[in-house]
Amino acid sequence: WPRSIAVTPDGRCAVTAAETSTLKLWNLETGIEVRSFHGHTARVNSVLVAEDGRTLVSASDDHCLRTWDIATGQPLHVMTGHNAKVNAIAALPGGKLVVSASDDCRLAVWDIVRGQSIAMFTVESPLLTCATAPRTPEIIAADRSGLVHFFEFQDDLANLSSKIGVKNAEAIDPA
Repeated sequence: WPRSIAVTPDGRCAVTAAETSTLKLWNLETGIEVRSFHGHTARVNSVLVAEDGRTLVSASDDHCLRTWDIATGQPLHVMTGHNAKVNAIAALPGGKLVVSASDDCRLAVWDIVRGQSIAMFTVESPLLTCATAPRTPEIIAADRSGLVHFFEFQDDLANLSSKIGVKNAEAIDPA
């Protein structure tokens, strides 16, 4: 069963993550599998394609994130630092940083070019998902207790400030 799908910026290919530890790249015009990506040791929960269209990022139950060269299928980095499964990832504007949400109650910010963590924040409950706002300095994460957490980052995207607010998810008006 597919768990996550990401489309390349040019719209020609899609990457899927299923119940296995393997990722697959698909040609959207033909529907044919182009290549597989192997390396995770447990189910992959989330995938994204970086803005450059050349780098794939994946997050898994094996507690790590991995980066891959889409053109060759070769692994670039194994990013460790979480102590439980990683449920979701999201890209920050600029294409060089991603955030991850984990069952270890931590939100992490990763430099995907260097393959390392640059910031880590802890909340009270396991984090299920995360997102970034494209035009505002915010990272949003939701936890298992129903809270939505807001984090602010600086313009240089390398410096997260402390948590600026927590709201009950039911209280947020989507309009």
